Amino acid sequence: MTSDPDLLTASSELRAEARRWLVHLHSGEVVQADLDAARRWREQSAAHRAAFAEANAQWQALRAMRRSAQIADVDTVAARHRLGRRALLGGAAAAAAGAAIYVGIRPPLGLWPSFSEFTADVRTGVGERRRIALSDDVTIDLNTRTSLVMDHARNEQRRIELLAGQIAATVGVNRDGASMPLAVSAGPAVARATHAVFDLSFDGEAGHVTCLEGSLTLQCNGESTTLRGREQIAYTAKGLGVAAANDGRVTSAWRDGRLLFENAPLSEAIEEINRYRRGRIILMSGDVGQLPLNAAFRLDRLDEVVPKLASLFGLQVRRLPGGFVLLG
Repeated sequence: MTSDPDLLTASSELRAEARRWLVHLHSGEVVQADLDAARRWREQSAAHRAAFAEANAQWQALRAMRRSAQIADVDTVAARHRLGRRALLGGAAAAAAGAAIYVGIRPPLGLWPSFSEFTADVRTGVGERRRIALSDDVTIDLNTRTSLVMDHARNEQRRIELLAGQIAATVGVNRDGASMPLAVSAGPAVARATHAVFDLSFDGEAGHVTCLEGSLTLQCNGESTTLRGREQIAYTAKGLGVAAANDGRVTSAWRDGRLLFENAPLSEAIEEINRYRRGRIILMSGDVGQLPLNAAFRLDRLDEVVPKLASLFGLQVRRLPGGFVLLG
């Protein structure tokens, strides 16, 4: 079921009342009677449930923004306090600046690029894909929301840095029959290849490398491994994971203009879909998020995603301004 008359016509009064319930429920002064009353209010109608779900989604988004705006290093502010009254008076300004900087480093809900991404030499926008040629033997395909820093050839190798996003690199032999390795750094890892086609994604914390053809070496925090065709490995700042067989069909489907999901948890699939569209799809039910999704979507027809998901999982849809969609 994709729509409900009550869901779509929740009044502003109901929304305001739902927000008041959320404020009270998070006040720290709630007793069981309050929880029971809130439950009874919510279950009065589909419109009440829709208003409550919308208010809860907004509350969670605000919480995420508030957490992101916290100062990253409290000790730094404390040290400034010890510098004296003058430094103390500057503490508030420093805190505000720190909050702004932290939001830039960790944008809430991924709604805008981080500061570091704005320093990129090449960057793709939402839903954009691009191909660049580093030379006649190296091409780089950039997926949506991808940021790259280009480096000159040095130490007999070419080097680029993936700040965030996903690329597919093709490294071969140039017209003169010579080859120069390509090194791609992404967070704590560096992938090096001379003859290979590989996919590399990095979200600022974790990365995945899939070797589609040829072979490559991957180094991460003192560890090193070799990947061959149809192998994939994950990594974080803690080190490398375990390499596993992967034919790359799902991983590289974006290069053909598709999103492919095979037994992917719905919540993870929605996170992936959100990378390609403005706004955000928010799944209101955690239980549904664990259900497997098997589907293929065209990147040029993402407007079909929400109706398809609603139909497959029996979800109701509420569309909000700015491309936000509540599914539940």
